[in-house]
Parts: sequence; C-alpha cells; structure tokens
Amino acid sequence: MARIIHTRAQRLAAAKLRLRRKTFDRTTREVSNDIQRIILGGVDKKKGYTKTAKTIALKHDLPEKQAETIVKTETHEIRGVMQEIDFEQSDPSGKAKYRWLVISDSRKCEICEAVGKRSKNGVNLQRLKEIIREEKIKAGMKNLDYEWTLHPRCRCVAQRVFK
Repeated sequence: MARIIHTRAQRLAAAKLRLRRKTFDRTTREVSNDIQRIILGGVDKKKGYTKTAKTIALKHDLPEKQAETIVKTETHEIRGVMQEIDFEQSDPSGKAKYRWLVISDSRKCEICEAVGKRSKNGVNLQRLKEIIREEKIKAGMKNLDYEWTLHPRCRCVAQRVFK
C-alpha cells in the first residue's frame, strides 16, 4: 500500500524529490540550484510569482521577465506533481478518469488544446501523462522533463472527471 502523505509540506517535499534538477537558460548549475531552492521556498511560504521572481532577478542579475517565466513554469510543474500525488492517493486503484483543462482565452495554445481534445472524455492518469508527452514530441518541444507543464508559462491543469 502506498504511503499516505497528509500535509502540504509533505506533498511539497515529495514533489521536490520527483523533480529533475536542471540548468536554466543562460545560468550555471549552481545558480540553477539556487533558483530552484528559492522557488520551492516561495511555494512553501505561499509567496506570489512576482515576489519570488524579483528575489531571483535581483540575486542572480537576471531580467525580470526571464525570472518570472522560470518561476511560473517551475511552480506550475511543482503544483502538477503535488496534484498527481493527491490524485494517486485518492485513487489507489488507478481507475479514475482525468482530462486536461484548457484555459480558454486569447492566450491558449495549440499544444494544450490538442491534449484537451484527446482527453476530453477522460483517461486514466498514466494515459494522460502519455498524451502530454506525445503532444509535446509532436510539437517539437524539448522540455520533456516536465510531466505536467507543456510549455513555459503553461496555465492548464489536469482535472478529475466525475460522472
């Protein structure tokens, strides 16, 4: 039986362990590790994107726009992994169905729409992850390390389907 992770802090720690270490564009490995530490601290302390991005931009002399993109993208992935942990715990049999909830506004993107269309009737969690990966490959995306973030500044999320 899977270990139950009760608190938000425990889910965040589990998410941190599951995320891959990466080096961000135009930064060193050391700077990238510090950026991830700052972002995880921001998520843990529920700081906003702007405040966390400004901390990173000032500390590492990055343009604010780049820092904000990193924060939004990494935070989205952290929350996606935390959500996946919640989904797995609430459905240990893996029989629940999920879909990709696409934010329908002027900023929506084709890759998220494609995942949304393919999962609109609901698929199991593993299949949703496969669809995401397939669509990212089809679109020529290189960030395959991200399981729940299709592109920088992605806002779409997995949603459980109840019938």
